[in-house]
Amino acid sequence: MRLLTLFATSLALAVACPPPFNDPNFFGINDTATYIQEQHDNGTSGWADSVWDWRNIHREWPRQEGKDAKTLIEYRYYDPAYKSTFTDIVNGALKMWFDKIGVAGEKSKHSLDIQEKKYSKGVLPYCRVPKSKDDRTPIWNPDVKDDTLVIKMQAGNTRAAMATLGYLHESADPEPGRHFIAIQRL
Repeated sequence: MRLLTLFATSLALAVACPPPFNDPNFFGINDTATYIQEQHDNGTSGWADSVWDWRNIHREWPRQEGKDAKTLIEYRYYDPAYKSTFTDIVNGALKMWFDKIGVAGEKSKHSLDIQEKKYSKGVLPYCRVPKSKDDRTPIWNPDVKDDTLVIKMQAGNTRAAMATLGYLHESADPEPGRHFIAIQRL
């Protein structure tokens, strides 16, 4: 009976063990640094997820069509006040990020491109706009795609930031603004 309990416990542990330990490729490698380097050298999918599950509604961001297709994530600020508050922080973070990973392409082995959405003349560039001239209630800007990444302020008075992970298709959440980064600035 003890042997059966030990076996069942070991099996449960093996099944529940998080990646990379449940990856059969990992068993031939004796150290984590080698495994990470191997993943870096062979990676070209532009997406990494340590706990992928087909039931998870979050997916990789869609890749554009074409030979040198990029995974473009376009962002806009929630409103003018947030843009003036967070532009320097966001630009600094993106610079730090791309200084480290490089630009998308064969050399960097990723396809990620993050850009502030360009807007045409006469179109407000923010995610939320006043409902009307008389009603200043903010509504989703009809000129902004529903899956745009929104940069907004984190509610509360603690030092915190949070963001959605991956891409959430409209079939899972049809609400505009479902992708966001919320930053708290004290």
